[in-house]
Amino acid sequence: MQFRELSASELTEGFILLSTFRSELTLEQFETFIASQYPKDYRSIGAYERGELRIYAGVSIRENLELGRHLIVDDFVSREGYEHLSREMVDYLGDYAKMHQC
Repeated sequence: MQFRELSASELTEGFILLSTFRSELTLEQFETFIASQYPKDYRSIGAYERGELRIYAGVSIRENLELGRHLIVDDFVSREGYEHLSREMVDYLGDYAKMHQC
């Protein structure tokens, strides 16, 4: 399993997987959101197996007085049949948060 931030050219692939969970979301809405938020406020993380996106997570790094710097998981969806890999993604997101001093 390979975990990494999606490149700009892979974001449509992320949208396709995300839309299985957020069926009301259109590609136009996603692209508009990404254009205004990515990569500063929203980052798309993928879990790939054999070159195929299996899990998608959209995360935000925030900071406030109460919690300090912290990672928020805004979106999390796995391809049907790959739910068993979700724990690995959660573990990666914990490491990702540490890499970004969260």
